[in-house]
Amino acid sequence: MVNNMEKEFKVFADCKPYLSESPMWHKAQKMLYWRGLNGEIYRKGLTDSTTDFEVFELGIGGIGSMAFTSGEEILIFGDEGKIYKWVPYSAPVLYKDFGGSLFNDCITDPKGRIFCGMLASNYFEGEKRGKHGSLWRLDPDGSFNLLLDKIGTTPNGIRFSPDLKKLYFAITDSDAIFEYDYDVTSGNISNERIFASNCCPDGIALDKAGNLWNTNCNVGKPLEVYSPDGKLIREYHLPIRRVLSVAFGGENGEFVFVTTAHEGQPTGDHDGAVFYMKNDISGAEEFILE
Repeated sequence: MVNNMEKEFKVFADCKPYLSESPMWHKAQKMLYWRGLNGEIYRKGLTDSTTDFEVFELGIGGIGSMAFTSGEEILIFGDEGKIYKWVPYSAPVLYKDFGGSLFNDCITDPKGRIFCGMLASNYFEGEKRGKHGSLWRLDPDGSFNLLLDKIGTTPNGIRFSPDLKKLYFAITDSDAIFEYDYDVTSGNISNERIFASNCCPDGIALDKAGNLWNTNCNVGKPLEVYSPDGKLIREYHLPIRRVLSVAFGGENGEFVFVTTAHEGQPTGDHDGAVFYMKNDISGAEEFILE
């Protein structure tokens, strides 16, 4: 049975970008980071008011996602296959230039590898858009390894199961979340299968029970929760036009954060805002670069 819950989420950050995506909780700073569409990064603490958030305009073009380190540096995965090192209040510095198109979501594994999706070439240019996206792995030695090619144009959320035996990968235009066996020793993935379909996935997150949280990014669709065997067990309808991404955070990973979009057509008072809710199950462990 699916439980339909509508009133448990409240506004965390009342921002109004075209879209808010890639939420990530910074444990050391005790702040949520997220990004907009046009190269801006936001951050905010739990105790700050809904309008008390910071916005950093980096001036590097599109941003896909971020990877935190044990220090102050943050890796920014941007457009044209470029990765930057950035410390808040300073200018980003180009770190790697692999060529290609805009990075999208990424995730760090316990060995310091970063798995990152790359959108199809010319993604925002209509008829010029390429046919395929891809999935890559950036290894600690600096090598950049292609894992999946000729997939859908819109690779999105990436997460590991709590036991680190599976990797989940959302591909929006394929309308599916894929599941792979994951070898933490080698960093390789294998045995692709569909975990959930007809779910228009964007961002995803895992809780410690192995439930997968998916933002169904079709207009008016809910935040969905799937059991470890791929069964839809819960929905949360937020009072906004479109949900885009989801992450866990807080002192013990007990909060669920959801980013949204208004896309120039707001239908509610808080379209584009970030919402949050305290959950009874904390998020699965996520990793940083040492």
